[in-house]
Formats: sequence, C-alpha cells, structure tokens
Amino acid sequence: MSRGDLGGPIGDGQPYYEHVRRLRRIHGSGPLPQGGRPLPDGEEPPSRRTPERADVARLARLLSRWPLDRGLLATLDGMLRELDVSGGREELAAGIRALEHVPAERLRLLGRWLARTGTHAGAVDLGLILLGVAGGDDDRDLILALGSLERCCCCAADALVASQSRPHEALLEMARRSGGWARVDALRPLRGARVEPRDADWLIRDACDGGFLDVYFADVVAETGDLAGALGPEAVDDGLLDGAGRVLRALCELAWPSPGILDYRDAETAVRHYARHIAARPPTMDGLCRLVEVYAFLRSGRAGQGPWSAEGLARVRDLYRELLTSPEAQAIVAAGMASADPDEFNGAVWVADHVGLPVRDPLLRRLESDPLNRHAWCWLLDGGPAAGAAATAEDVGVALAAAERLLPLRRLMTGPSPPAGDADPYEDILDLVVSRLRAHPGHGWAIIRTALRNHVHAHRVMAVRALERWSPELFPEEALDVLESVHAAEPHAELRDDLAALITRAGPAT
Repeated sequence: MSRGDLGGPIGDGQPYYEHVRRLRRIHGSGPLPQGGRPLPDGEEPPSRRTPERADVARLARLLSRWPLDRGLLATLDGMLRELDVSGGREELAAGIRALEHVPAERLRLLGRWLARTGTHAGAVDLGLILLGVAGGDDDRDLILALGSLERCCCCAADALVASQSRPHEALLEMARRSGGWARVDALRPLRGARVEPRDADWLIRDACDGGFLDVYFADVVAETGDLAGALGPEAVDDGLLDGAGRVLRALCELAWPSPGILDYRDAETAVRHYARHIAARPPTMDGLCRLVEVYAFLRSGRAGQGPWSAEGLARVRDLYRELLTSPEAQAIVAAGMASADPDEFNGAVWVADHVGLPVRDPLLRRLESDPLNRHAWCWLLDGGPAAGAAATAEDVGVALAAAERLLPLRRLMTGPSPPAGDADPYEDILDLVVSRLRAHPGHGWAIIRTALRNHVHAHRVMAVRALERWSPELFPEEALDVLESVHAAEPHAELRDDLAALITRAGPAT
C-alpha cells in the first residue's frame, strides 16, 4: 500500500458515502427522507461515549505515525467505534490542530479516506473533522454529500465553516439539500453573514418548513434574509408571503424560551408589512390564522421586551386586532364555527378565542357530533386555545360534565389486563381528561374512577396522582371501596403502595 492509497473500507459494511450517493440517485438533490435513515450500520449502540483527554492523546499518537498500514487503520477504526466522535468534535479538532509536526496533506488524505470509506458514524465524523482542519475548497462536494445525512450534519457544518474560502455559500447549499437538524446546523452559522439576493430570497421563501425546528434558526433567517426588506414592496407574491409567514410564526413562538423576534431589530417593520399584505388579499380562514400566530405574541407579556417602543407595539397590536375583528373576518369565523370541515372549525375557534369571542358553546356542540375531536377536548379543558389561557372552575366543570356524558366510561373500565382486540379510541380522550385533573383537586371523580380501572398503566398512575392532591373531605363515600378493589387488582408494586396510602387517607377518621 502506497502513501497515497489507504485501501478500501475496514470491515464489510457499506460506506456512508456510498449510501448517500445511492439515496441521491433515488431522491434527487433535496432533503433526504428521514434524514438519510436507516443508516448502513443501523442505530448507534447506546454504549458509545464522549471522547476524553486520553482518547484525544491516543488519537494524536496514531495520526503521528506514517505510513498508516492496514493494521493501524484497523486499530483506529476499532477505537472510533467506541466513541461518540461528534459529541467531542471541538476537543478532537483542537487536538488535531496541535499536531503541528504532521503535514496538513497527510491529515487531509486520512480525512478523505475516512469520509469516503467509513462504515460507521465515528469514522465518518473523524473524517469530517480532519477535513475541517486540513481540507479546502476541493473537499466541498464530499463534505456536502455527507452533510445530507442528519447523523453527520454537525461535523459537516463545522467542516464547511473551517475549510471553505466561501463558507456561507457552502452552508446555504447544505441547507438546501437537507432538512431537520441538518438544516439547523447549516443555517445557524450564517448569523451576521452577507448573502447574495437569490440566497436571501431562498431563506425567506423556503428555509422554514413549518416544523418546530424552525425556531432554532428563524432569527438568523429574518436577519440574514432581510425579512422586513423582502416584505417592503407594494406587492409580493403568495410564495414569498407564505414563507414569510412561516418565519414570523417561528419568531413569535411563545413555547420557545426566547422568541427570536425579541432579537430581530426590524421586527416592527416586518410585522406591519406582513399585516398589510394579508389585508390586501381576499380574507380567508388561512389568512386570519396567520395573523393570529403573530397577534398571540403581540398581546403577550413578553412582547414588551421586543425591539419596539411602547407606542410602536401598541400600534402594530391594534392593527392586527382590527384586521381580526373586522366584519369580514367575523363572518369568516362564524362560517367556520358552523363548518363540518375540521380544519375550518379549528381555525375559527383559534381566531375567536384570541380576540376574546366565546368558544365554549361551539366546542360543546362540536363534541356532541364529534366526541373524538382531540383539539376540541383540549381547548375545552384548558379554557381555550389562546396563549396563556387558564381554565376557570366553571370551564373545568363544563368540560367534565361533557366527558361524563360523552365518553363510554363503563366500557373503559377494562381492569388492569389489556383487552383483546384493537385499542378503544376513547382511551385517548380519557388520557386528555385525566391528565389535567391533578390541577383541580376535588373535581372529576367519575373520570378518575374510570381511569383507575383502565388497562393503561399511565391512566391509573395519573388518576392516583390526581387523588394525591385531594384532602380527605373531598373523597366521595364510595372512594374507599373503589380504591380497595383497585388496590387488590393492581399488578405494579409501586402503584399498589401509592394506592395503599390513598386508602389510608380516604378511610374513616379514627
């Protein structure tokens, strides 16, 4: 074996590189289904560990030896199979850069060999790390190919940043070719970058796909793609408005610890332009729902932390409310409330609750005809879909009365043994209801009693957790008999102990 030829793969598995090339022939240049899974070597064993200082030192000793014969390559391969290389990629890269006596071309040769022939993630990840240290523009296509695999994306993104003369262009290409976490890793390094107009246009139109991962990079998209500028013209096409809506929805996500819009300096201009373009189109339920996604943030307590004055915030909030409460909007909401289409109905409830219109009665009517509607049950139990909504005691009472009336409670008391046949779809609704009862001590005994006698272990646990919040005087007369019966049948020792404690609490005072 010559110094320039390290031979074929170690072992019999298919190299990751060949795997991704096969997928590209089948699926083309866009994001790969399931991030390229299943991988040739299957799922990673949980025993892989993050590299420690001793591992970095051992690796450095191996890389210092030359030529690397097949025996040394096999030793390296075996070492890498034990490590979660991506989890220690910064330490490994630093250790490799410290090998000043090892020629860069030698590191690049080994990096390309590992990247092309690696049959497991550890080998491929180290190959990408080596290319980040010693690679160049000629390695772009190899890195991009492996960056399509979600399992290898973090090391690939790092390698592009470190090795390319035009890293932003390479990262954007990786983002176009990938989805999921690979797109996250490709876009986050673009913070503060200056990109070509065509790339800025792609960022606004296509970078956010509507999934929750959008929140990880929406602020980068808005800043780098100039969201406010893209929405600035007198008119924009539907494709750009759709993409901008997805960016704004991710920026305004209240479930995220720090909504990205708080860091976007042109937020006020962007949300104002967005409302203007929605208002210029014929009103639709879809358009109203888009406005609500932004309005929910604007009316939240966190909006005051954003990059706008109090007057500016009030101005854009009032603008959105005017659009959502106009006669045309209310007519669409009323029609949606009466629609048999579940998407139209859900959208109407979503809009109505955010602008303060009553939604309880429409939800109850919908559940009478569609008792398996999960959205309706959740909203009824939680006091509506508006962010920050809190169910009142009256809301809970109404929801529990509906559950007792509409759920087949007797049928759901199956006992702890799983019944034969398919799962009862009403068990999902039982789960929704009983899961909320811990916050409402003294309410929902009929539901709790049913859950205690259901075969799903989680339902029985949630029922016990709810009862643990009850003071003794809240237990009904039949509670002791029910708990003793359930205790005798419970197969799980830990839950039996919890039931025994409840029996003591519910028993007559001595």
